[in-house]
Amino acid sequence: MSLKKLYLLSDLINNFFLLKLLYRKKITYNNLNKVFNRKTKKEIELIYKRYYNHLSDLILETIKLLDVNEITIKKRIKLLNPEIINSLDKNKPTIILSAHYGNWEWLFASLCVNFKENIYAVYKPLSNKFFNNLILKIRKNFGGKLISKNKTGNFILKKFKKKDILFVLADQVPENLNNTISIKFLNRNTTFSKGLEKLCINSNAIVLYAKMKKKERGYYTVEFTKIKKNIIREYSKKTEEIIFEKPEYWLWSHNRWKR
Repeated sequence: MSLKKLYLLSDLINNFFLLKLLYRKKITYNNLNKVFNRKTKKEIELIYKRYYNHLSDLILETIKLLDVNEITIKKRIKLLNPEIINSLDKNKPTIILSAHYGNWEWLFASLCVNFKENIYAVYKPLSNKFFNNLILKIRKNFGGKLISKNKTGNFILKKFKKKDILFVLADQVPENLNNTISIKFLNRNTTFSKGLEKLCINSNAIVLYAKMKKKERGYYTVEFTKIKKNIIREYSKKTEEIIFEKPEYWLWSHNRWKR
């Protein structure tokens, strides 16, 4: 099925309110109301509607990765400054940080297609075996390699080599609550993993932030910037900025502040 037909299907899903009614409505509203506590009910409703419109697009775009080619990936995701990666010190590994914003699955596919190095992504196994296997298949489709979240530390310290690229989405709830830092993020006290920053430093890796923007339906841009110090604080700041700019493209149905 073409992307054009997939978007028609996405519209159909949302016009009948299936996704809005069935998928984490309470969590999404709670997150939006607490983050945007100065917005009116009408403004919150608009973000809510736009978010679920984007979410259904995101799901179908992700599935579409199973049968798109590299030409389509390069056409749909434009890297604004790919030279920053091409000019990196080849004697060091690289860690690319991003967030559950825009279409992170397309972002990872784009990294695999454009740089063709040993590109790894950290992932958290899903409880549903079918969907877990589907996501693994999608993420490996363009040559990416996957590292389970609980094995990331061991991988970085023992196997992460020069020229390797590790892709990390660092905006979800930390696994180890005994090793966190609290940061004001989206107007709320939010815990982030201190372990990630330690691993970045100990591995002597170059750290980049990948800022993804949705320009129009099915088209994205990505811009890389270096993070040299205060990695987690800078990461949270950059992520917050892009969310406040266009809030409907972040994963609001994730229960980010559950603990």
